[in-house]
Amino acid sequence: MQRREEGRMAQDMAEDIIAIQRKLEHEKQRIEREAKEKERKRLQIELLRDKIERHRDATGTVPADLMVCCLPVCMLAMHVGALAGGVWVLMCARTSPTCCRPTCCRPTCCRSNHAPDRVHASRSLVYVQDQLAVLEGLKAPPPPKELPPAEAMRAAMSALKVYGLAGRVAAETVRTLCSNALANPGVAKFRHINLDNEKIKERISSKVGGLGLLKSAGWVKSATEHAMVLPTEADDALLRLAVSEINSALETGLL
Repeated sequence: MQRREEGRMAQDMAEDIIAIQRKLEHEKQRIEREAKEKERKRLQIELLRDKIERHRDATGTVPADLMVCCLPVCMLAMHVGALAGGVWVLMCARTSPTCCRPTCCRPTCCRSNHAPDRVHASRSLVYVQDQLAVLEGLKAPPPPKELPPAEAMRAAMSALKVYGLAGRVAAETVRTLCSNALANPGVAKFRHINLDNEKIKERISSKVGGLGLLKSAGWVKSATEHAMVLPTEADDALLRLAVSEINSALETGLL
């Protein structure tokens, strides 16, 4: 009897140790994510400040030689908000194989296959200063534009389309999650998505538009854990709409 009790205590202790280790690992991952985000923001700030200092002119506009070709910079600054397809003062509209600053970009950066990511560098210096203020926390970012659910779903799927087969897999996974929630309204596990799950990260959260598609279907980010949850008051009509829109996109070739 005593040996059995000791065995149970040892097992409980081992489970407690595993739980503590798992919690510490999650905390470590959270700290690493925050550190990467801070470093990314610092680089953005330094880049924008450098552009302002070196290219300010008397009219307050951005001169043509401020244009640089660098898609990674574009993707970073898209996170700031209020951007539509690129960084207004950081992208080059030229389509020739040679860049205006060849040392700063990849050989294919300026070619036509990147046309959707490039816009004319024609916005004023005031815009750049506003973005710098947002990054430094001196100014609140502009509120995101709210789209009707159906439009938000189509926009998310358009973003997923660039991934080809992986984008279709992401949409199909979202469809499965929504269908499971509809079919099992009272089951908690079907209303919770662990964003640390490797399959979820690979299929959905690593793709631009993946989480957006979930949000447009009524899923929200949890305030207490790294997860997406479906609130009890969530409208089932949104879930049905998401399933319908994804089916339509798969049938019509949008995905």
